[in-house]
Amino acid sequence: MKNNILEILKVNVYGFCAVSGKAGTGKTLLVYDIAKEVIASGGKVLVVHCGKLNDGHKELRGEYNIKIISASSFTQQIINENYDLIIFDEAQRIRSEQLSVILKNKEKSNYLFSYDKTQTLSRNDGKYNGQIAGELYLRIKNHFELSENIRTNKEISSFIKRFINKKENTSQRKYKNITIQNFEDMDVVRGYVNNLKNNDWTYISYTNKIHGERGLYEKYNIISDDLKNAHDVIGQEFDRVVVIIGEKFVYKETGELTYNIHGDTSLPYMPHKMLFQAMTRVRKELKIIIVNNPEVLERCIEILN
Repeated sequence: MKNNILEILKVNVYGFCAVSGKAGTGKTLLVYDIAKEVIASGGKVLVVHCGKLNDGHKELRGEYNIKIISASSFTQQIINENYDLIIFDEAQRIRSEQLSVILKNKEKSNYLFSYDKTQTLSRNDGKYNGQIAGELYLRIKNHFELSENIRTNKEISSFIKRFINKKENTSQRKYKNITIQNFEDMDVVRGYVNNLKNNDWTYISYTNKIHGERGLYEKYNIISDDLKNAHDVIGQEFDRVVVIIGEKFVYKETGELTYNIHGDTSLPYMPHKMLFQAMTRVRKELKIIIVNNPEVLERCIEILN
């Protein structure tokens, strides 16, 4: 697939190319490998990460001399600079105004988009996905899809599928790397999670603020200097991940896991989407902490048994 994309980039002076796939299929690894190949052959590359930049991006900048910027600052780069290849990683989070800039400058470079349409965290993300599908993806002549999961092992992948949808019939005999802990007191949970963090577990919280406002799910966050929320970990992976599931997570009649917001559509980010984002970051072990939610606990026990 990499060689096919590189050949397309050599032939085309400008155009759109896309790589899609679910979490863990290696989209980011592939596009960064392509970036290194283009740079090694003398090409000028810009990588736009449509999430928060992290230490890993800083290491890639230094080790491979790749120019990596966040989506919030790419407009002037595209307008004022010329690149042989511009890569958008986590492109499902591109905003409408950013999409307009891309389309206006579509003949200045080759564009490579890496995306997962299931990884949306807010209602707006879903809306923008529709815009991109209509205005951008239809322009993509070369579309590659990754299907094999190279990060999440089959055991964890099977559990997640069955957990988020009761009607999923994926089977797995043993879930030895999945543990469930049931609590009734959040004060006890905070102490327990802090102890886990001191033993090499990564706790991924719900993003609880937007424009200074606090989310309804804030009480499930553990306050610490190195707190990682669902937005912080976009495109990242960790060996051991712990998540907290509160009482408002419920299953719909269709069997899908959702979050009961009692008609409050002002909630900026969808907790069940953030939970999925967090769970799909894990490489080896997943620990689920359930707080006052018999329905979700029952489903977990059902899967494990």
